[in-house]
Order: sequence, then C-alpha cells, then structure tokens
Amino acid sequence: IDRIKEECKGFVEIIQEGDDFNECELIAIKYAEEKNLDFIQPHETDRLMPGYATIGKDILDDNKLGKVDYIMVPSGGGALVTSIASFFKQVSPHTKIIAVEPETCTPFSSSILKDEHVTFEKVSRFCNGSSVKKIGKSCFNIGKTCVDGFVSVSENKLAETIIKLYSLGIICEPSGGLGVAGLTKMRKEIKGKNVVCILTGSNMDLTRLEQARELN
Repeated sequence: IDRIKEECKGFVEIIQEGDDFNECELIAIKYAEEKNLDFIQPHETDRLMPGYATIGKDILDDNKLGKVDYIMVPSGGGALVTSIASFFKQVSPHTKIIAVEPETCTPFSSSILKDEHVTFEKVSRFCNGSSVKKIGKSCFNIGKTCVDGFVSVSENKLAETIIKLYSLGIICEPSGGLGVAGLTKMRKEIKGKNVVCILTGSNMDLTRLEQARELN
C-alpha cells in the first residue's frame, strides 16, 4: 500500500475495508455503484486476462531448460491459471498446467470437476489472496478445456513453504507460494521433468510470518 501511495500519488484514493478479499470486493462493488464508477473485476475481466497470459510468453522467452513439462500455478478466482493455460494450449500443448489451491477453499477445482459453479461460504484468512468464494464464468469455461490438473495443499504445508522461501531471501505471501507448496503432491509425475513454479505476491509482513511459524 505504501508503494501504491508513492507511485500513484494524486491519482489513486486507497480505501481499506473488509477482513478478506470477498468482503472487500462486495464493498468495492457497492462503492462503484454509489459513485457511478467502473468496477474492474480481478478474476473475470476479458481485458485483464490477456495481461495475465503474457506471463506464459515470459516463461517461454526466458526458458533455458528446453521444453516446459509442467507449470504449477496458484489459483483463487482462476484468472491467472486459465489465462496461462489458454496461452500454452496454443503454443506448447504438451505443457501441463496444474492449478494449486489451499485445501480450505477450492472453488476452481470443485467447479470444474463437478461441471457446475460451486460456492464456498468459509474461506481461509491465512491464505486470503486465493480464498475466493466463487470463480467467474470465463474462468470456468476456459478451465474445463485448458487446465490439466488440480492440487490442494494444507495451510501447514503452505506455512512451511513460506518459511523456506523466506530463508532463501524470497518474500512471498501465502497465496503466492501455492505453486511451490504443491510440488510434493506431484513428486512422482514431475520426476525428471522441467517444472516451472509461479510465485505471486509479496504482501507479507512480520505478523503473517509469525502466523506461518505457528502453523508450521
């Protein structure tokens, strides 16, 4: 938030409301309606998803390992993983895209596997960046055809991963470490393969690091 204030000084008003993403989203929608403003949906916007897909291009452009066999992608609302999956199915169809979710909130995999939208009423406070109650229509439709597999990880395993990353000098919020945390669930499939793990988000402070240590 401090960085946003500094970089966007005079152009952006920051309003902090809600205890998690879902509460914040509802407040933001109501505020936009009251002020007659456009609400930009972070995981169901056709103009944003092509931007997420450019991560796939970056992976291929920077890849020095040859072909990419697996990509482990953190998943909440599903926009990131479906955007990357859509790109790879066009340019590298052999690459398997794996969506990784926290065990406490799996709306993406639950919806795809049941072929219907599944809503979660309770979400994880520790892994709040990916704790979305319901995925969007576009993510649902793309996910059914482009995402190859799903993995869910416990908060304890995620906490262990965050602490290990921190010891390596990598500051990563809980949701951002889902891809790495999911590797152990895929150890047989990925043995001898070229695997890319996507890290997302560094919204981490000492309070959340202490939460990770307690869970670990």
